[in-house]
Amino acid sequence: MARVRLRYSGLVLFSSRAFSMVMGLLFTVMVTRRLSVDEFGVWQYISVLLGYFILPSSVVSFWLTRDVARGANVAKVGILTNLLFSLVAVGLFVVASYPLSSGIGANVLYFLLCGLQLPEIYILNTLESVANATRPEIFGYSVMVYESSKVIFALILVVILRMGLTGSIVSVIIAYLAQILMMGFALRQNIQGSLNKEAVKRWLSLFWIPIFNATANQLLLFDTIILVTLTESTLPTAMLKAAQVFGAAIVMSGVLAAPLYPKLLAGGAAGDVDTALKMVLMFSIPSTIGVLILSEPLLSILRIEYVQAWHTLIVVALVSFVNSVMGAMDAVLTGTERVDLTDNISFKRFVRSRLSLLPSLTFMQDIIYLSLLAPITFALVKLGAGPNMIALSAALISLMSTMPIFYYKYRLAKRIVPFKFPFKAVCRYSIASLAMTVTLVLLYRFVVVSENISKVLFTLLPIIGIAAVVYFMVLLLIDDDLR
Repeated sequence: MARVRLRYSGLVLFSSRAFSMVMGLLFTVMVTRRLSVDEFGVWQYISVLLGYFILPSSVVSFWLTRDVARGANVAKVGILTNLLFSLVAVGLFVVASYPLSSGIGANVLYFLLCGLQLPEIYILNTLESVANATRPEIFGYSVMVYESSKVIFALILVVILRMGLTGSIVSVIIAYLAQILMMGFALRQNIQGSLNKEAVKRWLSLFWIPIFNATANQLLLFDTIILVTLTESTLPTAMLKAAQVFGAAIVMSGVLAAPLYPKLLAGGAAGDVDTALKMVLMFSIPSTIGVLILSEPLLSILRIEYVQAWHTLIVVALVSFVNSVMGAMDAVLTGTERVDLTDNISFKRFVRSRLSLLPSLTFMQDIIYLSLLAPITFALVKLGAGPNMIALSAALISLMSTMPIFYYKYRLAKRIVPFKFPFKAVCRYSIASLAMTVTLVLLYRFVVVSENISKVLFTLLPIIGIAAVVYFMVLLLIDDDLR
């Protein structure tokens, strides 16, 4: 049975995501400053397509986390099974690359090169499942290895050798390999057990649950295909994705609740949910406010053309805040479900379980989003709307489709585990955030929005640092949990 350290693992994961945010931003700046907006859009398009070919890996990864967290020695057979799945995925992606690339007038070699990432991602997903079930912090450390490697090789291949998009893709491939080696070594004691064929049979017989779950998550990414197809351009996608780069700074607060899932699988209580929520809100509240205030200078870091997407970033920030909190609700809904512990369980029982409910809700949310996005985008194109207006509408539709699902999940999770929403803690975080906001407003006049990234960072980073210090200093005075 896994003994997950909730606060330690959560803080390591958050620290790794913060590190990842900084290094990822550095990598993104290196790339976006040396790629055209169209090339960046092509890369984002390929990345979305890869997500659909990764779906089969979830069959193993989903059940592996649940089984390993409960003490089953099935990690080795899980890795081998997913490796076999990856070979099939590579073949299918190669075949699909030619029509997909010609559809947007892109070089097919970019697609084929990205296809090399598929086996790596399959293996990484499996190792991540083992880490999440036993030692979630290991995945956090591996992310640091990945991001560091990516930046180092991007510096060599993209900046120095000027290999453009090819160099960017190769940098990611090498970074994935470094992450695999690090995780494999760190988890070597957990990767054991015989080639349990019965476990594989059970996973495959219940394939529809993780596939349904993964499909629901991947369906959301279909917005990229809709935007590219209806606008016949990658510019709206580039604007939306640029805003989401900084929305990720808020979403990463949700990883503080990631250890809650294996904790509840192995046995947990309402107090664990309370702790996870406090940790998430402690960071997501100030992060959201900071992104709202600094939207323009943040976007100028990527490229001055992206500053016009500041309205989109504001909406994306709100969506990201909701999603960061919703992650804890998802952990409660699935981590407390015990239906898969029963042998020979009927299909009907699984359908009625929360293992099916969660992806059903996600699927419903995505359907609402996409069914509104397509006609509204079509109408905006006919009206002659620009890329930024289309990106903003996509963000607003996303917010509208997210809120009702979040409310339902929160109410349901509260019925399952009678946790208490930390209203007093939120008040303390809000007071500290108010002090931070005053600091940012007073210092904002020193911020530079410029094509010159050195000028932007020279003024922006110290202000962010000062605001963070003010927030935690005030919070330290009024919050017992932080002390």
